[in-house]
Amino acid sequence: MRRVLILMLFLLSLISCNIFEDYPKTYVYDGFETGEIKLYTNSGAIKDSSIIHKSLGTIKNFNWFEEPNQSYQKMKIEFLSRTKAIGTNVFGNTYSITITRKNGILYLEEGDTLTGHHLSIVCDNDRFKYSPLYYECSPTTGESKMVHCTYLIEEDGVIFLPLVYYYEKFEFPHMQSFEGANNVFNENYFLTIEGSKEVDTIAYQNCRIIFKEE
Repeated sequence: MRRVLILMLFLLSLISCNIFEDYPKTYVYDGFETGEIKLYTNSGAIKDSSIIHKSLGTIKNFNWFEEPNQSYQKMKIEFLSRTKAIGTNVFGNTYSITITRKNGILYLEEGDTLTGHHLSIVCDNDRFKYSPLYYECSPTTGESKMVHCTYLIEEDGVIFLPLVYYYEKFEFPHMQSFEGANNVFNENYFLTIEGSKEVDTIAYQNCRIIFKEE
């Protein structure tokens, strides 16, 4: 009886670890979620739609998301196991991926280690929720190293690729923006700028590409 109980506990542990998941399985493009454009100033959130529309009209040379690109339909992810996959991008090119799963987020690493002085704006940016698993910056030279990550969100058997459109205007003549960065805007960033005299306006839009199992 004791041996039977031990065997049952062992089998349950395998199931909980998804050892018996069927692979390969392929997820294909299934649509797009367009997020609401939200506006904040150093005084707080702006709720009046007329003020938001007027403020967005003053932002030049920046494209908010409006319609899905038809090339998204070429995208797919073939999971070979829980840790390996083959991705197909918007150009139809395939590439091998190593997967790490953390708290419902799939970190897809591909390619060699990148080196440069411009990587911190993507890797160490408190405006974004996610950052690469491997990233380091030299305190003396300022040179950074990273392995590129694609971030996916897994919810109830559906996979989402998040995209953020983000614009920040500072009090002095300077701005920072991203169009369609693979990430999610981190609203905790607003806690750091509330009452700040440096930041004038922040506008952002979280969108998601949807993938479902084929």
